[in-house]
Order: sequence, then structure tokens, then C-alpha cells
Amino acid sequence: MTLSASAAASREPLAPAASPGERRKALGAFYTPSHLAQAIADWAIRGPQDRILDPAAGEAVFLAAAADRLRAFGCDDISCQIFGVEIDRDAREKSQAALFEQSCSSRVELNDFFRVAPEHLGGLFNVVIGNPPYIRYHRFSGETRRRALETAAAAGVRLSRLTSSWAPFLVHAASFLAPGGRLGLVLPAELLHVDYAAPIREFLLRRFASVTVVTFEQAVFPGAMIDAVILLAEDGTTPQGLRILKLADAKELRFSLRGLFTANPAERWSVLRAPSGGVQALERLRAEQKLAPLSAVASVDIGCVTGANDFFILTKQEAARHRLRSGVLRPVIARPSQLIGTVLRAADVKRLSETERCLLLGLRQPGLENSSSALSKYLKRGRDLGIHGRYKCRVRDPWYAVPGVRIPDAFMSYMSHRAPRVALNRARLSSTNLVHQISFHPRSRPWAPAYIAAMYSSLALLSYELEGRSYGGGVLKMETREAERAELPGLDRPLALALRTVLSHIDEAVRRGHPDLATKLVDDVLLAHEVLDEQTLEAIRSARTELEERRALRGRTSA
Repeated sequence: MTLSASAAASREPLAPAASPGERRKALGAFYTPSHLAQAIADWAIRGPQDRILDPAAGEAVFLAAAADRLRAFGCDDISCQIFGVEIDRDAREKSQAALFEQSCSSRVELNDFFRVAPEHLGGLFNVVIGNPPYIRYHRFSGETRRRALETAAAAGVRLSRLTSSWAPFLVHAASFLAPGGRLGLVLPAELLHVDYAAPIREFLLRRFASVTVVTFEQAVFPGAMIDAVILLAEDGTTPQGLRILKLADAKELRFSLRGLFTANPAERWSVLRAPSGGVQALERLRAEQKLAPLSAVASVDIGCVTGANDFFILTKQEAARHRLRSGVLRPVIARPSQLIGTVLRAADVKRLSETERCLLLGLRQPGLENSSSALSKYLKRGRDLGIHGRYKCRVRDPWYAVPGVRIPDAFMSYMSHRAPRVALNRARLSSTNLVHQISFHPRSRPWAPAYIAAMYSSLALLSYELEGRSYGGGVLKMETREAERAELPGLDRPLALALRTVLSHIDEAVRRGHPDLATKLVDDVLLAHEVLDEQTLEAIRSARTELEERRALRGRTSA
């Protein structure tokens, strides 16, 4: 029996009392353009008898598209064929109103989708289409998260604690499909490459005869911080496998569902949407044992998490105004733009300390608030501002002691507009979590300068594009594990000596704002030592440029 809306609401609040924008963010709602929903509905719905479900109905854009598709088949009474589920009461009311305007009385269940089973809605469906909620793992919590992960596990898909909401939602949605059914969903591009989505990729290839993922040059959701793809999965008796289609924009979708299926898909599907020449070049180098992941020579970790950078990281002028003595402050790299060269030295520390917010309040001992000192007054000011109650601060003892302040061998930017900034840490600085920390393994540490130089090579830059992910505004985002997977040229002694020698010239080029010259300097060394030939280098450069330009275009169209 279907759980009524009133019963569901009494058991657990379906939406917090908040503004529409705040509620959308909390529920992970990014509503789909109507032309995109229509293209998905037209692909998924194949006949007048199809039953259709949108498990995250939102404002009914997919349900309205389904109604149009069924009417195109000559259907008159479609109320018993179209169903929706929606957790947000306001969105559900809007969906009902939108459907009423189109003379469609389809049913939209007010409920958490993870509480719904197929029998609640009259059985299985021929079509499941929609746009699952996107809630990052740190906001995807509590009873809803527990229920979602248990639902996925019951379907044989065990997801990690880093999982975002869309992943278990997809698994549960697939359980509503009748044999021979079709699944069409808008998903984050994380499906293609992130580690936590690996069980989802395996599930899709196991569950469906054919899986198509459509990627776009331009942003599907202008203003959103995520890069979206379309998943089109079909049940059937003839296995076809996986294909990745690359389109200019969402308007091409209805005309472009063509492309070869791949018999043996890569572990991370993002490789399949990269230019084939560059990918093949990396594969040849890998087969020749000329490449090694960064993880083979170093580990990558996040920097320290202060919980309130504006309070714990000061400028020199702010420190003077609060009369904080230099002994309680230590220079750190607070943001990527402070990686001003490929080698950070004492002179850089002095310059940054004069002009930048980069002085970390480094305190350990308890009881520092219990005096009349300038430091005590500053800490009391923080308490008055509620800093002590923030998430990262309230779990510390004392609340003002920032943990994880380490001195790594080198730094790498977490998010980058063009390419990651990498710098050797000869200044013995630490960093915030906006900048990754690289620690070389003991046997690799003597060659750290050579590895830093290698990280500016064209093949490393291509690897960053393949391993990282496109974020809002076209930014390249590299998590620590993604950074560790980035591939570098393997070093022998002659190559390491040559790269170490050229590092000072690379540093000068980067400081003068000529990153392309820095990359050319490294590439020339790799050519001279026959790690690369001209043809291979051209394929790598071309692929890297295409991926970077594609990412930048999505950034411009998402603004």
C-alpha cells in the first residue's frame, strides 16, 4: 500500500523551513531545461503503453515531457501511466499545478524516494527518467543517508562514505524498471571518474545491456557548480556495452544518439571522452614503462583545516592591530595564487608576509583565553564571534588549536583555472586545505627537484585533465587521490640530473607568467632523452589543449 503524504510527513520532515533557494541547495535540486528533458523522454518512451516514473519529480519537467511523448503516440488518458515521487512539498505542489495546466492528472507521491518500493506505485515501469538530487557526502547525512546506502547494498552495490546522494538514488531507480526497460537520468560527471562511483560503473555494466553516457562541451546547468552528463541505459538480451558521446550542447541530444560501443571500458570512463590520440600516446608510454604515477614516488595530503580562515589566518597589518606577537604566528601558503614559482624560498616568505593574508595563528596549549594578554583578547573576540562553535573548531580541544600543520616537501594547488601550480617547499612552509601537500618517499626525496620539473611537462598536464574533474567556472579540481594517480615520466639518473638542472629556468618562466615556456623547457628535456618523440608529444599536447579548452568553454557557458 502506498504511504500517504500525511503519514510520511508525520514520520519525518520532508523539507526544512527555508527559502526556496536554500531548500533547493539542501535537497540537491538543479532543475532540468525542458528541451533536455524532452529529448530524454523521446529516447526512453517507445510506445503508447509505457508506464513512466520520475523518482525526483521537482517541478514536473520530465513528467510534462513524458505526457507530450505519450500524446504523440495518440494517447488520451495518460493519468494511469505517469508517476512521480518528490520529497519537497513546495516542489510537489508546483509539479501538480504544472501538470494540471497541461490537462495531465498524473500522480506525484510526496515522499522520500528511498521509502518507496515499486509495489507502492502499482508495479514496475517501462521507463524511469529524471534528475536525481545532487548532495555532496558532507551534507548527505543522517537517517536519509543510512537508508539510501542500505537500499543500494540490498541491490548488491556497496558504496563508500564519500558517496554523494545521486549514486544510491540511481541504484534504487533501476530497481523500478521492468524487463526491457530504459533508464534516462541527468547525473554529475563524477559518474565517469571518481573513485566512489566505481561500484556504480560496475553496476551499470552488469545490470544493463547497453549504457550510453552523453557529455557536453557547454554547460547543461548554467550557474551550477557541477558538470553534468546524461545516462541512457537500456535493459535487453543483446549486450552492447558502453559508449561515450561528446556533443556540443544539450540541444543536439535528440539528433545524435549514435556512436560505437566499447567492448572493454576503462576503469574510469572519463578516459573514453578524451581525444583518442593523446590517450593512445599515454598507453604506449605506459606499455614502454616510461610513466609512473605520482603515488609511486610521493603521497599527497590535504593541508590544515582551520575551520575559519578569516580568523586564524591574518595579514601582517591585522596581527599588528591586535598586537599579536610574531611567536604565535607562522607563515603558510593560504591559497594557490601564493605559489608564485616552482621553488619557494625564504625571500618569498618575506614578500608574502608583507602583502598577503598568510600568517597562521599556531597555538597548542590550553588556557590561553584566561589572561589579560593581547592574545587572550583576540581569542575571546573569536569566541564572541562564535568561531569556537563552528564544526571543525568545536571538536578540537582547545578549540583554537589548528591540527595537521605539517611541513611537506612540495605543494600542489587543489583547484586551478588552467593547470595545477606545483612548487618545491624550500621555505619550510605549511599550507591550508586549499593547497595540497606533497611528501616524497625517502628514496625519491633526493630527486624531488626533478619530479617538480616533470610535473610541468605536457604529459603530466594531460594526465591532470584526465584524472581531475571540471568544477564551477571551468576550474580543474584535483582531489588527493586523483593527484596521486597523475602520471609522470619515469626518471633514470641522466634524466633526473637534466630536469633538476632546468628547474631554475622553469621557476623563472613561471614567475614571469609564462607557463607555456616552462612546459616547453621540460618537454625539450624529455625529447632529448628520448622519453618522447615529436609525434607522441604533438598528440599529447593536442589532447591536453582540447580538454582544457573544453573545460574552459563549459566554464564560460555556466556563468
